[in-house]
Amino acid sequence: GINAEYGVFLMLNSLKGRSLLRLGFVVFLIFGLVLLLIWSHILTFARNCGTSSSKGSWRLLLFADPQIEGDARVRREGFYGKLNNYYNDYYMRYVVDSVLRSTHPNAVAVLGDLFSFQFLSDSEFTSRVERYRWIFNNIPPNVLLINVSGNHDLGYGFEISDKYSKRFERSFGPLNAVYSIQIEKPKKSNTAIGKRNHSLVVLNSMVLDPTLNKKLSQDAWKFLENLESSNNVTILLTHIPLHKPRSVCVDVPQIILTQNGYVEEQTTLSPNVTQYLLNKIKPKIVFNGHDHEGCSYRHNEKTLEYTVRSIMGDYGGFSALFELKEDIIERDDGSTYFNYDYEIVPCPFIRLKILSLVFLVTASYLLFLVVFVLLRVFLFCFRRKSLGKEKGS
Repeated sequence: GINAEYGVFLMLNSLKGRSLLRLGFVVFLIFGLVLLLIWSHILTFARNCGTSSSKGSWRLLLFADPQIEGDARVRREGFYGKLNNYYNDYYMRYVVDSVLRSTHPNAVAVLGDLFSFQFLSDSEFTSRVERYRWIFNNIPPNVLLINVSGNHDLGYGFEISDKYSKRFERSFGPLNAVYSIQIEKPKKSNTAIGKRNHSLVVLNSMVLDPTLNKKLSQDAWKFLENLESSNNVTILLTHIPLHKPRSVCVDVPQIILTQNGYVEEQTTLSPNVTQYLLNKIKPKIVFNGHDHEGCSYRHNEKTLEYTVRSIMGDYGGFSALFELKEDIIERDDGSTYFNYDYEIVPCPFIRLKILSLVFLVTASYLLFLVVFVLLRVFLFCFRRKSLGKEKGS
């Protein structure tokens, strides 16, 4: 035993052994610094999503397609599926909490497909609602949470029903709604001209093209017809994107109809519905999801469409911040007018698979660090023991 220990000591204490140890230490240190930089991004990524809000601004934080999974995955994958569900929930909650702290929004909108499947039992639906609320639990009480319905929440036109629609509304709010945007004034002026009111319009986009459920379709179209066409600036929130040319986004424009002529699947709204929305509502900006990859497209001089990338782990925990800024500008002649700026800031996080790899590598690094420290302690103790024996002899 002593001879073996002494052999290890001589090998590591030799000139070559010390050089290898120094090289290993340098590589280990550099690798540790790289890991530190990665963790610094993970812990502070939301700082790039926007600064603190100020008077004269209004902020909308946007998420799309969380598609929370549940019992079907557990039946399919067993314990691993259950663990995966928890892991995804924690991942999305971390993303939401981080950007909330950084952006201080006035409202939060989730642009549809809250869940992964529309035909859930009532008990499973309740379970996912609770998990959804836990993910978004830290939204302050004074911040409005808008839940837009998606095809995985209600179904497409050929399958959408009153039962699932009413269930969604009871838990998440109306399918079609208008919200007034209130901007805290930066300064008062009784003479400034050009004041414009802003509003958010939420629309159930699954029933605008041919739909089996006539009542839900009529509700949506009546809602659109009753919208006031005025000097208001409208921000439109839907789930299904507007029609646009091919190659603009990942999903090509496509609508698949059943034999009865109802929508079985669609990547965008039809050209006719799109044109009606652009002409009737004249939205300044349209926000939606569904595409998962995300993109932006300007339909005309008045309307920009921004499709928000999914918050799901496979798409990097994405979110976006929309900021509306109102200011009063004074001209050379002393007259004043209202000026408005609109800004969209993308906020990517990191893919869940990459995050899992970072966890694994960090754990391995820490384990190696412990082994390295123990080895150094062993060499130190062995050296003292050997020196003691030499002095004793």
